[in-house]
Amino acid sequence: MTTYFDQRTAELNLPLPHPDNELRIDVLRMREAIATIAAILAAKADTTYVDTNFAGLIDAAPAALNTLKEFAEAIGNDPNYSVTVVRRLDANEKDAVRARSLGLMGL
Repeated sequence: MTTYFDQRTAELNLPLPHPDNELRIDVLRMREAIATIAAILAAKADTTYVDTNFAGLIDAAPAALNTLKEFAEAIGNDPNYSVTVVRRLDANEKDAVRARSLGLMGL
């Protein structure tokens, strides 16, 4: 039985050669590492996969953008919509306070 140094990479746990190992052992270890790397690369997304999925995302965008456009139109294309709403609520509150002070509430 031959002993050897079994050093490995931190990320993928691939075998590393070692100067004290016999060459025939390190060649087998390097073959194992190359086969593992090849399998990892084969499993990665290729250009066609990325292009197809990106095109699908773009094709879906117009409906979402139309919805956002419709929403913007519904709020009057007001970039400060939240401020506008707060101001209107504040004005309504002031009107209600005035009406209460004049005894107009509940009429």
